[in-house]
Amino acid sequence: MIIYDLNQKQIKDIESLYEICNKKERLTLELIPAESKLFYIQYIDDQLICFASCIISDNNIEIRGITHPDFRRKGYFRQLIKKLKELYPERTILFPWDGKCKSARLCYEALEAKPEPAEYLLRYLVYHPFLSSFYNSIELMEESDEEYLALLHSQIFNLDIEQSRECIPYFSQAGKAYRIVWSKQTIGMYYLGQIHVSANTKTWYLYAFGILPRYRNKGLALHALEKLNHKLKEGEQISVQVSEYNKAAFQLYKKFGFSISQTLVWYVL
Repeated sequence: MIIYDLNQKQIKDIESLYEICNKKERLTLELIPAESKLFYIQYIDDQLICFASCIISDNNIEIRGITHPDFRRKGYFRQLIKKLKELYPERTILFPWDGKCKSARLCYEALEAKPEPAEYLLRYLVYHPFLSSFYNSIELMEESDEEYLALLHSQIFNLDIEQSRECIPYFSQAGKAYRIVWSKQTIGMYYLGQIHVSANTKTWYLYAFGILPRYRNKGLALHALEKLNHKLKEGEQISVQVSEYNKAAFQLYKKFGFSISQTLVWYVL
């Protein structure tokens, strides 16, 4: 059954199902992201045996789901896929895989979904070392002009301007935009959004971080990260997602001190 909101009983049942599945296979992905707009629940008698949450965008549907170990390979997940294809025939269906849960990978392969290149979720613990004079030459300036940001984004990531214009509103919903200035010249940009707050740790998500081509290979990206490090409070965390194809970015973050906290593969249907 597809629904658009969850009641308290359903949430409690989902938590119980999650615990059952977690005992069999360690789960690492958030099951109900805040962006979820549609849910799939399947009961037998009064027992929840299958659940999925769906994030729906203009082009894609991201699905995160679990099935009770005793009721797998019985076609419940296929029922959801069939209904989603009827409701949203033009959208691509995406399944995130954490690189660990074997049953999830087997399920996606049975659905004939194809894996994309891996993405790494990197984390960095903020601390404040001694500042160099070169560090002080980097200035971060908040920028709210979407057209300017789209132009900057297209130049950094070698995208068509229309593609970048589509990205900027999405980025702006998730965080604030900053442009990076060095010697009075704009050399790059990034977005920073708060994604998690707990009693002990605040985590920030860094995305669309990049340096214009003509300013690369000068160490400026590393120093921009130093500046960002000092913008935040000690003990907070920065999280960033990098494709395995983007070896330069991966090496940059590793050099700065980021470590891999999760490996994510997208299966596409």
